Amino acid sequence: MSEDQTAQQDDPYSALRKMTGALRSDLTFTRQIYQGEPVYMVHDPVSFKNFRFSTDDYRVAIGFSNQQMLGDVYKELVQKGTLADRSEEAFYKFVRQLHSMCLLTLPFNDGDSLFQRHEAITRSRARATVLRFLFVKIPLVNPDKFLTQTMPFFRWLFSPVFVFFWLIAFTAAGLVVFSRSTEFFEPLNGLLAAKNIPFLWLSLIGLKVWHELGHGFACKLYGGRVPEMGAMLLAGMPAAYVDASAAWSFRKRRHRLVVILGGMYFESIIAILSVFTWAFSTNALLSSCAFQLFVMAGIITIFFNANPLMRYDGYFILSELSGIQNLRSKATKQLHSFWKYIFLGLKTGDTSIRSGERLFLMLFALAASIYKQVLIITIAVVLSYKFPIVGLSLAVFHVGTTVFSLIKKVYHYLLFHEETSQIRFRSRMVAGAAAISLPLVLFVLPMPGGIRIPAVVGFEVENVVRMGAPGFLKTVYAKSGARVAAGDDLIDSDNVELDDQLIEKQIQLNVSMLKSQSAYADDFENVARFKPVIRQQREELLDSLSELQKLSVKSQQDGWIAKIIDNRQIGRMLKKGDEIATIVDGKPILRAWVNGEQLKATGISTGSKVHFRLPGSSFMTGKARIQRVQPATKKQMRSLAVTQVTGETIVVDPLTKNPLEKIFEVQMAIEDHSLRNIQSNREWMQLGGGASIRLDRNKESLGSWIVRRIRSFVQKVTVNG
Repeated sequence: MSEDQTAQQDDPYSALRKMTGALRSDLTFTRQIYQGEPVYMVHDPVSFKNFRFSTDDYRVAIGFSNQQMLGDVYKELVQKGTLADRSEEAFYKFVRQLHSMCLLTLPFNDGDSLFQRHEAITRSRARATVLRFLFVKIPLVNPDKFLTQTMPFFRWLFSPVFVFFWLIAFTAAGLVVFSRSTEFFEPLNGLLAAKNIPFLWLSLIGLKVWHELGHGFACKLYGGRVPEMGAMLLAGMPAAYVDASAAWSFRKRRHRLVVILGGMYFESIIAILSVFTWAFSTNALLSSCAFQLFVMAGIITIFFNANPLMRYDGYFILSELSGIQNLRSKATKQLHSFWKYIFLGLKTGDTSIRSGERLFLMLFALAASIYKQVLIITIAVVLSYKFPIVGLSLAVFHVGTTVFSLIKKVYHYLLFHEETSQIRFRSRMVAGAAAISLPLVLFVLPMPGGIRIPAVVGFEVENVVRMGAPGFLKTVYAKSGARVAAGDDLIDSDNVELDDQLIEKQIQLNVSMLKSQSAYADDFENVARFKPVIRQQREELLDSLSELQKLSVKSQQDGWIAKIIDNRQIGRMLKKGDEIATIVDGKPILRAWVNGEQLKATGISTGSKVHFRLPGSSFMTGKARIQRVQPATKKQMRSLAVTQVTGETIVVDPLTKNPLEKIFEVQMAIEDHSLRNIQSNREWMQLGGGASIRLDRNKESLGSWIVRRIRSFVQKVTVNG
């Protein structure tokens, strides 16, 4: 070994001291205020990435020069007081960090670190290959010139006067939705009907382009460049994007926030116009389209773009308001540091972070991690119902690789990482405890809590009133929840054809009677042949009269109207046998259906009590007593609300609705004191309305519960597929 090599081993910075390096000349620095302290934002115009430097880091960075070797730069910074003496190690670490971020040019490449980074990226890409088709990003155009040329036509949207009127309109639209909330929520049930999909798809594309233009115009408003615009596919749903990262170099926080909010601001204009069109338009088609536009531009934007747990507008708003750049990565590091301290006693976190900010970062990282996993699993579940093999494969792959990767990382850190080398015994004990506790939790400890299953509301006496003859609905006399007596009018309808038939039969009968009388006067023997004709015509006349009377539907019993045809359907043609109303009487009861696995996993028995909850009213809860448990005898389920059609547990044939497994009907009587508590609210009278009951769980391990749920889900998906 040569003397130079020996010296290099003894002094790892000997080679760096002789090198020259300077910051790239195309970088831009912007002075900003972060948590009351001045910082410098560095914008890279090539990669369009942004970095935040502290004042001390900035002073060091601008000290680099191609005319000076790094060793001389370090000595000069120490002499000026910018760096403390004996901080050479920290100085060269900073040099390497700037070089890795491609901000500092040096005449070498750090081969080892670059190779390790390449290895990590390769592993990450290999795992993401299957998931990548869900999140595709395709650059298309450079919109900067277009935005510059069209900016004069859109600048007024950001003027104080327009924003003032926007606030008034936004408030008014909110009041309209609130005042007509019943009408608003009803169409949501049919929003995803097949006939609406093309319009929803096209409007989503248009709205997202408009949304991204909002970011672009806001960025141009303050002089930023927008170098890229393209399309994305998020789980098959189209979206657009623009690169407005230049906004991070804006000096004023207000300007940066305007750029972040620009997309949702542009969409809110569409949402406001849609609300007023939906509420006041007399054209049914226009009103329907406006409603769907509002849902897309308003509700979906709130749930997705404003959600800070996804890396969309809400995330960057939270990052800007909290003053924490790279919020997700910093939060993840802080959460990891917390686990290391709890289980290993290691203090690896940034000690300069205040306790309140540390707690915020940990909670954010935990919520974001959970949300990410739930989102991917939800996407897999949705895909499973449409494409069973693809969805199930995706779910198995994601769960398997996530669990395997987590276990591998944790055990590698505990057993081999440099950070745990000084506490190897403790880290091995933690690894052993984890290896023992995981199967213990899964297959030994009982699953806590009870089992919630869906139920439907019923009554001791139920009578469905149906249309006796075809006719056009003319009048609805009764309302849901009203008390009626036998013989009370429910609806009235008319049928011009039945009226004409009655008149025609009356005329035919009159003609036959006149002919009979004439024959009696002329020829007594011909009278006999008219008698059966007249008798038949009278019967037909009575039948027509009876059919005409059926156009007015009356209640057949005393009771409450649990359900009746909506008066907004006046003018609709009703066929014979169509359901008009349901009259109920007696006490309300609950009915639920369980399969064999659920029956085995619970302590269902006659006479036992259960807790129930009626959704839609926060405090409508109570107790019911099980009256009977018996095998379901009907071929068809009484309510699809408890089947896999609506995502529940009972598996039925999608076409015939016949159960594909043995099921049991559980009938429960609501206790009197629970009835008294909800008597004032007639929502419970919704016959067939959704409810849920809680059944006590027999002893069952968490692992067996997971296996049972997965098996049930696979069965539902297979049947639907």
